[in-house]
Amino acid sequence: MMLAEEMEADWDLVRMEQAPANELFANDAVSKGFLLNGQRLPAILNPPADWASYKLAQLLDVQTTGGSSSIRFTGEFGMRTAGAAVKEMLIKAAAEKWGVAEDDCVARLSHVTHEKSGAKASFGALAEAAAAFEPNATPTLKDKKDFTIIGTSKQRFDIPDKVRGAAVYGIDADVPNMRIAVLKAAPVFGGHVAQLDKSSIAGRRGIEDVVQIKDAVAVIADNYWRASSALADLSVSFDPAGHGDVSSETIFTRFRAAIDADDATTNLEQGDVSVAGARTLEADYQVPYLNHAAMEPMNCTAHVKDGKCEIWVGAQDPLACRGHAAKVLGISADDVTVHPLMLGGSFGRRSGVLMDYIERAVLIAAQVDYPVKVMWSREEDMQQGAYRPASISRFKAKLDEKGAPTSWENHYIRDEESAAVHIPYAIENQYIRVSEVDTHVPYGVWRSVASSQHGFYIESFMDELAHAAGQDPVAYRRALLADNPRHLEVLNKVAQMADWGRPLPQGRALGVALRESFGTVVGQIAEV
Repeated sequence: MMLAEEMEADWDLVRMEQAPANELFANDAVSKGFLLNGQRLPAILNPPADWASYKLAQLLDVQTTGGSSSIRFTGEFGMRTAGAAVKEMLIKAAAEKWGVAEDDCVARLSHVTHEKSGAKASFGALAEAAAAFEPNATPTLKDKKDFTIIGTSKQRFDIPDKVRGAAVYGIDADVPNMRIAVLKAAPVFGGHVAQLDKSSIAGRRGIEDVVQIKDAVAVIADNYWRASSALADLSVSFDPAGHGDVSSETIFTRFRAAIDADDATTNLEQGDVSVAGARTLEADYQVPYLNHAAMEPMNCTAHVKDGKCEIWVGAQDPLACRGHAAKVLGISADDVTVHPLMLGGSFGRRSGVLMDYIERAVLIAAQVDYPVKVMWSREEDMQQGAYRPASISRFKAKLDEKGAPTSWENHYIRDEESAAVHIPYAIENQYIRVSEVDTHVPYGVWRSVASSQHGFYIESFMDELAHAAGQDPVAYRRALLADNPRHLEVLNKVAQMADWGRPLPQGRALGVALRESFGTVVGQIAEV
């Protein structure tokens, strides 16, 4: 929509196509956005900044979006700029064709019109000539008051196919001569195959092969059921690599020991938290490992032959898939072709952070001479996740005689996103620290990243402070937000929407939370 808006395209003529895994489609806009923290540069600095961002995106195989960057970076720096630049090129092509001034031509609804003569040409008719021009790196963008597409509700392009069941997801890949492989990996992370007896399923109908890689085995058959049934009967054991006795309980015991040991790195030190207070409150919070649990279990179809590899997969970063497959197989990225398909959910699991599903698929495919779709059962998908990290966060605060906080202390495990622990509330004295505790459990990116943990921690403790002070939770927060007008406005708005303070039936209550994440301030009120 942002691209079409700036191009002045007719939305009814717009179609969407998945970009291939190619350096040409490296997302320089997201690289630029994170490097500049969303700030726009003076026009003269944009070309070198764009070039540097593009090279960085190519180097890191960035063909993705994430971190709430689709609108604010990819859209703002990429799509809007590209659309406006293309519009200028189309207008220039039309002006040269008609021998008129560019200023006398306007773009509207996928056509360029010369207003004085009435001459008119479609974007398609002008495209070849326009492509010969150098795009402007700093085109003039539309004023938001002139938007005709942005801010409106348009039909999504993918809805009709999804409704008809015609959408093709990674798990739907269908390649000629393809077989199905069902995977079983070491149930303990870091483990490896210790013993495998292929004869335990010898003679089973439809079974093509049993393949072993370092940390997993796969049964290959002519359909999923036969492969899955045989895998269940396969005699295989795994070495836990020293982690067999590790549990959630032992991991959290280590977390608590690290906090108790007081060996930490300072995140923020402001004022003096030793200041006296009329009352001191302390609280510990913890969150477990969480699996992304996408509706579509992990899968990848691969064909490795004659030093080349083809992949059919739903992934958040096709370019990273290509690069990782090439690295695993020891071949050039130019010899890897990725066919991007739709994702049945990801939420970070199919990002470029942990590409185990790509790695295992190409290693298995490299041992056979036909295409193979490597599928994970739902149980395997849950057990072999790239989890949101488990964590503990300890708080301590002092209140004055009126209940206002005079100090804020926070000691937490895992510095996933340093700014996520900072608070919007005006508390003069703060001391925030972090301890790192390594575990063998793999972790991955999660929607909202560390805000999903620290938002819960901080807002829960704020409620504890308000309760201890005998004050209304919204009023308590409001008094501490004078220096953050955006947060205050959101808090007031959500309180108004929920009719905060209204009488509630016995056993019912309202809860409030406020959080800034990736530049957006979010307020929530829930009735429980």
